[in-house]
Amino acid sequence: MADDRHFFLRDHWEYDPSAPRYIRDDAGRGIDTKSLHSGFHPYQNQDDFRSFTPPLVQSVTYPYETFDKIPCPVYGRTRTPTNTVLEERLASLEGAESCITAGSGSQALFELIFTMARPGDNVVTSLNIFGEGYKQATDIFPKRCNIDFRFVQDPEDPDSWAEQMDEKTKLVCIETRL
Repeated sequence: MADDRHFFLRDHWEYDPSAPRYIRDDAGRGIDTKSLHSGFHPYQNQDDFRSFTPPLVQSVTYPYETFDKIPCPVYGRTRTPTNTVLEERLASLEGAESCITAGSGSQALFELIFTMARPGDNVVTSLNIFGEGYKQATDIFPKRCNIDFRFVQDPEDPDSWAEQMDEKTKLVCIETRL
């Protein structure tokens, strides 16, 4: 973890359908092995845990060795050694290159939009979104980030969604109510 690039310094990512499919090193392992062992290696992760099994790390702040060297993790809301193991295990189970977890649905939605969209882009959604998502769509992103949200008139009609999309649409957010 100490050599990882900090989440806030990572380059912008965009989906490239022509890119070669990522194959994980542990792709040949079974689901039980991945569930129990991915993301944690007692000898490789000694600096993070000093343990043969990953304990729950309850700290929310981490010490700086010097002010010009940013620790990783730096703050518990962004990352902890425990989160890192969980994210690596989930990515392994899904065959993904990486994974990110969030403390709440609101945080997950914010991180997704903030990562995918840039000023001048838009997101297409409906009024069938939960309260905090609505607040982000009508207030936070349009006013603070210049990201427009377009609301479809009839969420059950695919044409209603298509009418709102254009070349600046970065995300289509659909929420259902059961």
